[in-house]
This record gives sequence, C-alpha cells and structure tokens, in this order.
Amino acid sequence: TEAPTEAPTEAPTEVPTEAPTQAPTEPPIGTVEAPAISIDPSAEQDGVYYVDADFTISWSAEGDVAGYHLRVASGDTVFLDNAVTDESLAVPLTNLGDGMTYEVTVTAIPVNGTVEDGQSTTLRFAKAAPQIGTVEAPAISIEPVSYTDGDVQYVNSDAQVRWSAGGDVAGYHVTISDGNENYVDQETSETAYTLRKDNLAEGSVYQITVTAIPVNGTAADGQSASIRVAREPEPVEEPVVEEPVVEEPPVEEPPVEEPPVEEPAVEQPPVEETPAEEAPAAQNPWDSPLTRASDPAVIGQMQDILAGWNWLTLDGDGAAARGQLDDVTLNAVLAFQTYVNEQYAPDSTPLVLVDPAAGDPQIGTDTLKLIFNTDGISIPKP
Repeated sequence: TEAPTEAPTEAPTEVPTEAPTQAPTEPPIGTVEAPAISIDPSAEQDGVYYVDADFTISWSAEGDVAGYHLRVASGDTVFLDNAVTDESLAVPLTNLGDGMTYEVTVTAIPVNGTVEDGQSTTLRFAKAAPQIGTVEAPAISIEPVSYTDGDVQYVNSDAQVRWSAGGDVAGYHVTISDGNENYVDQETSETAYTLRKDNLAEGSVYQITVTAIPVNGTAADGQSASIRVAREPEPVEEPVVEEPVVEEPPVEEPPVEEPPVEEPAVEQPPVEETPAEEAPAAQNPWDSPLTRASDPAVIGQMQDILAGWNWLTLDGDGAAARGQLDDVTLNAVLAFQTYVNEQYAPDSTPLVLVDPAAGDPQIGTDTLKLIFNTDGISIPKP
C-alpha cells in the first residue's frame, strides 16, 4: 500500500511593512537686499531730501523679491502703511505741510517670507522753504525842496515823497519819525506819500525810512534807506528900534500983556461926529459848524488835514469829493471823532459826533477847533 503523499507546504506570504511617514518640507525663504530709494527732484541737506515741486519716490531691491511694504509717516502720524507691488509713488507738493519732516520706509519682502523676513531702508524728506527774494536799498526823493543844509532837506509847502527799489520787491515799509514818535509806521504797496507842511513842527527834524520787502520775506529781510526832512523856519522880523526923542527945554519969553479985545461970540453949529465903522472880526474856520452849505474852500481845507492824518483819501477809488461834505468825508470825520473820544474823553469833554445819516449833518465847532488847531497837534490814524 502506497503511503499518502503530503501536500506541499506553501511558504507564508510576507506582509510588506509601510515606509515611515515624513512631515512636509516648508519651501525655503528667499534672500533679499535692502532696497535703494531715491526722491526726484530733490536736494539733500544733512540727510533730509528737500523738494519744491511735485516729486516721485522710487525704490528697488536685489534678490528673491516677492513684493514691498511701503510706510510713509511724520512723527506719530502715518499716511501710508501697506504692501505694494509697484516700485514708485508720485506725490504732489501740495500734500506736504510747511515745516514738517516725513519718513518713507520701504521693506523688500522675500519669496515665501513676510515683512519680518525682509530688509528695509528709510529716507527722510521735507518741503523746501520758499526762497526769499533779493532787493536793493530804495532810492528816495522829495520835492519841492526849499533848500538843503547838511543832510537835512527843508520844505516850505506840501511835498511829495517818492521811492523805488530794484529786485524781487513784494512791498515797502515806511516810517516817519521825529526821534520820539513814529507818525507813520506801516507797510504799503504804494511808492509815494504826500508830506503835509502843516503836520511838520517847526524846529523838529523828521527821518523818513523806506524798507524794500523781498518776495517770501519780511521787513527784517529787506533793504532800507532814509532821508531827513524839516519845515523851513518862518522869517523872523527884526524889531524896529526907535531912537529916543530928546526934548529941548522950552525957552520962556517974558509975557507981554495985551489989552483984552472982546470979540463977539459966534455960535458954531454943532458938528456931529460919524462913528468909525468897526472892522469885522476875522472869521476862523472853527467859529461856526460845518454843513453841506459851508464854504467849499473851508471843507477842502479840513479834507486836506484829515488826508494828511490818513483819515481819508482824496485820490483813487473811494476818494472824497474835494470841497464837498459827502458821505466819505462825513464817515472819516465820525471815525476821527470816535478815536479821539476813546483816547482822550476820560480826561476831557468828548467831541459831539456827526450823524452822516442826518438830513443836514453838522460838524461841531469842538471838532473843527481840534482839526484846525494852531498848536501843531497832529492826530494821525493808527
């Protein structure tokens, strides 16, 4: 009997083992260099780039640059702070404030990185101060001049002071002083001034100083010139010296007695003496109130004095009508009265104010006495 054969034994199937799982690898962060920044047009001084027109900020960086982060600030105020892909920024000059300094910081961001992984560059810039112009010292003239003594020019009538200067002139500053007080102290665009003889005190010397003010500057940046002016003294009349009369002593003749002859008395008719006519008293411009019906010459006289004190103008737009008591003149008188009352009323009786809206306005004698004063008092408009 054949022995049964055994079934062949199969080798066990090996179960493959799984390969160990690896964590994903982070992509490498690129490398970048700090950006180069430029501002055009500009002028650099002490590390600050000054601009005086619309300008462009440009930047670029070498390396694996994915983009940029742009920040613009002034002190604690931030104007821009965000990521950009551009490499320039146009800025209008009007966006910059006077006297402010700005910082622009550009950060190059690397590929696969963030701002913290980048490289930065900062530049400072500011608006340039406006350039102050240049001027020459003014040339000053005055005419008519009666005569000159040393450096003092003497006048015996109203005179016209004129000036001019070369260069970038924005205007002028004019002062007229007797050494103790400035009667005129103001800036103006005019190139002439009427100097009233009646406003000059006899015996005083006045200095007229004109300063040419440059564009974008002040009087302190300007150039000045001066002339000296005085009122011509009135002629002095020499007193007439009368020789004393020498009286001869009378020679007494011995009296000769004539026999008295009696003439018949003849009665003469009485002669009536005609009383001498009294000369009318001199009329002063302040003796009676000034109305629209008053003498135009007196009104014109008052206007000239007020114009000399700068309370009204007789030339150009808004000028008063010469010799007429118009609204311009009445309002100038009212402004003068108000100023005098504010300055001096606590120590004296206030002036009676004129009413320009009245049907027949009157300027009182108190105001006229002050305007036409003969004491050399000048009350210029402040």
